Amino acid sequence: MLALVALALVLVVVALGIGKLLNRRVPTWLLVVVALALAPVILYVVTRPHSA
Repeated sequence: MLALVALALVLVVVALGIGKLLNRRVPTWLLVVVALALAPVILYVVTRPHSA
């Protein structure tokens, strides 16, 4: 759970940085929503058991 929160926080910070680079052509709230949606997916892919 802590890893999920930490990853979500990092992704939100990255999304805000990308928003500044794009000069606000994309709404900030949209970048934050995408970052929060990706956090559990990334955590699952990284921690899933690998089948042989």
